[in-house]
Amino acid sequence: MFFDCINDEKDWFLHLFQFFFVYLQQNNHRNMSNNQRNVMLNRLKAALAEQGKTNRWLSEQLGKSENTVSRWCANKVQPSIQQLNEIASVLDVDVRSLITSTKSI
Repeated sequence: MFFDCINDEKDWFLHLFQFFFVYLQQNNHRNMSNNQRNVMLNRLKAALAEQGKTNRWLSEQLGKSENTVSRWCANKVQPSIQQLNEIASVLDVDVRSLITSTKSI
């Protein structure tokens, strides 16, 4: 049996936790529609490219980790409204230009 190879309770709990963590991640990803996976809510990546700036530059200006800025630019997570205002100030753009429009022109 699987649990026979586990020496103590701590190891057993750790293996069980890892199993459920991976299981939940995989199922959460499967249950998301394609629209939920690919929604682009912010334009940070485009705004940086338009100005010839990098994620690293923005992270230094904001005092945030490169990983955080990278996740924002990839639309994996979204910056708060306050953070968007800071980003707009640093980039010297209107905050509205950092958000994807909900209406087509």
